[in-house]
Amino acid sequence: MTTKWYPVAEIELDECFSYIAERSSVNTATKWKNKVIKSLKTLETFPKAGRKVSKYRRWQAHKNYYVLYETYDEFVYIIHFRHSKRKPLKYKAK
Repeated sequence: MTTKWYPVAEIELDECFSYIAERSSVNTATKWKNKVIKSLKTLETFPKAGRKVSKYRRWQAHKNYYVLYETYDEFVYIIHFRHSKRKPLKYKAK
């Protein structure tokens, strides 16, 4: 499988990167982002590894960060990238 990001998820990841870079350093933020991306490679091999949440799955990408994703055909679609302390998203089952 191949990972594809929804635009909103890419924005959320970039916002977290900027937050870390501002409070720490660009080097620290880059290392963090590399760990996140490496973690998501697991989903390409084991797409059902995440916990089922409504019609989606949730995967802990790095410590307090998680992704909401779905699989379709040969793709893992990253829908959202979130910090666990943020207000939860409302999941609507279809």
